[in-house]
Amino acid sequence: MSRLIREITHMKPIMILGIVFLILGVVILLLQFVTLTTHVEGIHIGPFSTNAEAKTTFPVSPFIGGLVLAGGIALFIIGHKKKK
Repeated sequence: MSRLIREITHMKPIMILGIVFLILGVVILLLQFVTLTTHVEGIHIGPFSTNAEAKTTFPVSPFIGGLVLAGGIALFIIGHKKKK
């Protein structure tokens, strides 16, 4: 485990950003939508109260996932080829 940490700390920041974009792009391509849940408090009457959850789903285009993935690949390659 310490070897992995040592390798990551010696990586260039642009390569780390490329890896993050790669992972994010794959996640976007796999999920294709994001669901957000918000908690709404209802009426409070004496010891009684009501609560509700509101779920909102946002579709995410696979095109956006592809762009993020391609950007991650490009950043990783640029960071790998860039001289110190």
